Amino acid sequence: MTAPPGQAFAARQRLDGSSGWQPSVLAYRGGAIAAWQVPGLRWRVSIERGGTFRRAPAPDGPGPSTVSQDFHPNRDMVTNGRYVVLCWTALDGSIRAAIGVL
Repeated sequence: MTAPPGQAFAARQRLDGSSGWQPSVLAYRGGAIAAWQVPGLRWRVSIERGGTFRRAPAPDGPGPSTVSQDFHPNRDMVTNGRYVVLCWTALDGSIRAAIGVL
């Protein structure tokens, strides 16, 4: 989570009660964005502003492929200006990308 300089972080939050894999968290402007995989190989996305994460629309289609259990080179998340991009290799081997505007 983020906090203004010299101030305490907000209380911890549980973003998902199920098992999750491949979490990514990036600082994004005045907050942060988190993405992770849930059972059924689907993505979940949450955006943090003011110390609170709120669920955001997740990319459509199959989630990341399961190349191996310990190493997942098949996904990435970056931010630039007003945009966040999540890309991954789907189960069928195709490359997928989702672009969000904040």
